[in-house]
Amino acid sequence: LAAAKLTGRPIVSTLHSLNWEEKKVGFYIKIQKFLFRYFNGVVCVSEKLMREMEETAVQKEQLKIIDNGIDVESYKHDKSDRLKMAEKYQLSEKAVLVGTAGRLSPEKGQDLFIKAAARLAGEFPDACFLIAGSGPRAAGLRRLVEELELGEQVKFTGLVDDMISYYNALDVSRGIAMSSMLMHGNTLPQSGTSNFVSTYVIPAYTQTPGITAAMRKGAFAQLG
Repeated sequence: LAAAKLTGRPIVSTLHSLNWEEKKVGFYIKIQKFLFRYFNGVVCVSEKLMREMEETAVQKEQLKIIDNGIDVESYKHDKSDRLKMAEKYQLSEKAVLVGTAGRLSPEKGQDLFIKAAARLAGEFPDACFLIAGSGPRAAGLRRLVEELELGEQVKFTGLVDDMISYYNALDVSRGIAMSSMLMHGNTLPQSGTSNFVSTYVIPAYTQTPGITAAMRKGAFAQLG
């Protein structure tokens, strides 16, 4: 703030979510109310997040919506990335890699990803469900895997430095195809095929504003 005031440059912040742990929400909002009065603009990734900011800390005239973007050309199934992942986690060549990534926190819905995996695991013993990320729900999610007796079919990768290679190694990415499998006959692609399965069934296991907004706009209708 001091540097911006001295140089006369505008201050702009970007917000992706307000889905923090409940005990911390009030604290964060107090800080925002104090700091954002000095900001020239606040960029939100969805209309829902903008409404939440209007109700808590920011004046409407300060807010601007810029949707999240993705360079789909960077995400293509890569056999070499897939082989590296299979070797790292000691998976067979037949394994079908199903993955998701995100902070391990309630709004990301990895618990529903694990429950969906439990419905598919018995019918598809070659499927391996990968969860990338870290966060406060890590221990609870691991317990859920144990309770559902998923054993080695679910693997937690921790933080991943190269997310493009991670996604390109997968046969099924995030929840796009998993929702389709559960609703349309439980069919998994063969190992080594396209990681983004064309489907008009969208994932429903996240409460993250930017993702839910993209769902409504049909951004996940067909990624490959």
